[in-house]
Amino acid sequence: MSAPITMERLLVLRRLTRALETSVRTSVRAHVAALAPLLRPRPVLGDFVQSPGKETPPRAPDRVWKEVEALYEAIAPRAPFNVARDLRPPVDIPGTTLELAPLEYVHEPAGAGEARRITVTKPFEWIVSYSGAGPAALRELIADQNRDAAELQRLILVTLVLHVVLKQQAPVAAVFADLRMPLETRRRPEFGELPVTVLVSAIPTVRPADDVLVQSTEMTGTSAFQEVVDLGGLAGLADPFRARVAEVLAAHGETLPTT
Repeated sequence: MSAPITMERLLVLRRLTRALETSVRTSVRAHVAALAPLLRPRPVLGDFVQSPGKETPPRAPDRVWKEVEALYEAIAPRAPFNVARDLRPPVDIPGTTLELAPLEYVHEPAGAGEARRITVTKPFEWIVSYSGAGPAALRELIADQNRDAAELQRLILVTLVLHVVLKQQAPVAAVFADLRMPLETRRRPEFGELPVTVLVSAIPTVRPADDVLVQSTEMTGTSAFQEVVDLGGLAGLADPFRARVAEVLAAHGETLPTT
């Protein structure tokens, strides 16, 4: 078990985290940009979407659209969206570039003396979206009492389209996993039951104890905090490819040589 993180140790871990984040983010963005064309929606949903490209789906897209429709009808009328069920395809997706937004969550530290909410960022996990349809746009519309309901409906649908496209393009998801950055489907409290796509790096992070967290935010004068690399967790990093090779060798009575 790792020793508790002190303020002094936190400063060291922050420097390490920033250095790792710069390196990892560069490679992640390069891989995502290379694979993004394989996740365009038209090859999966055809004329049910209005987006760049003229690809024709190899199969009738009606079944996939029905999945989008069913998900939408179960999610849209409920909080926090509260928009109408009626759908009129095609879904307008003007940009199919994949964007990455750092994953955030709100933490309320115990024993802080007064109620406070700290927005915590996970530096090696990102919400994936088609361009212009990320979490910031959704948050803004949800919070706006005079919001554009049609635009909110569109953003919900664009998020669902990416979700079902990934399900249909399983080999692409497998490539991300082989690159040590698997794609996961998660539900975020701020977005209700909307399935959000999250890309996860293999680097583990940790949030320090609440007293250190509060002290850090008081020193910086903000209500934001970034998790730091978990050095203890790094020791447990596995190599899936090496493990597969070892498994095959073991089945034939051999073992991997040690260096």
